[in-house]
Amino acid sequence: MGAVLEQDIRVKASSGFRLDTAQLPEAGSAYDDYLEIRRVTWTESDEFTGTVYDIHLSYQVFKGVRSPERLEVDGLPLRFVAGDEVLQVEAPAWSITVRPIIDSGLADEAVSLAAEMPAPARQFHHGHSMLIAWLLAALAIGLYGAWRLNAPPFRRRSRPFARARKALRKLRRSRSAAEKAQRAYRLVHQAFDQAAGYTVFAGELDEFLEARPLYGPLRGKIETFFALSRQFFFASENRIEPGYGMERGGDTAVLQWLETLCAELDQTEAAA
Repeated sequence: MGAVLEQDIRVKASSGFRLDTAQLPEAGSAYDDYLEIRRVTWTESDEFTGTVYDIHLSYQVFKGVRSPERLEVDGLPLRFVAGDEVLQVEAPAWSITVRPIIDSGLADEAVSLAAEMPAPARQFHHGHSMLIAWLLAALAIGLYGAWRLNAPPFRRRSRPFARARKALRKLRRSRSAAEKAQRAYRLVHQAFDQAAGYTVFAGELDEFLEARPLYGPLRGKIETFFALSRQFFFASENRIEPGYGMERGGDTAVLQWLETLCAELDQTEAAA
């Protein structure tokens, strides 16, 4: 009881499908009758044929037993979305063995929490006082350095669209046009997800813009981006259909347009 368990899940989604991270369990929620979620993190990495997701979960056991007991843990359900298409899968179930910490002969009503033990009183000498003063001075210097270097706990809010714009510039050196375009769209999608704090789909733009009115003046361009992304990932041969004024320039024009969009979104965010 009280032990923390770790679980790593790696899953690969086909091109066009994205993990609906909003459906992952939240920290502090009960996973079942004996496990509580302590922490959930995930990362994604693009491959030519899809996206690989690495999901890490920490659980804490809060079930007390009077004899060794084997418990079955249900598989974690995962939801992937590609436009209107939804794919549900489930990670394999697993099991744990819980050892007793309660005497088998002790009745439930006889179980009680141990009383808190008061901290022992200590006498501080002059040497201790000097040590504490030096430690406080070192702490103050460390905090000042962290503030100047923008390090935790003073890290200022990052600008996802600035990072996306920087990454888009590096894509110009890529030789593969298809890989370059696919990576470019994913970078901008990731920036929207980071700005929102959840995965943003085209059908959720009203909710996204309502919660972040600073992006409202760019609504038309944001809608155009999601329309272009949908055409790219779901139209045949990953091509942009005529109608957006970029079909003649091909991937180079799209890349330039995405850079401009990220720059405008970043400037809007920085001015807010």
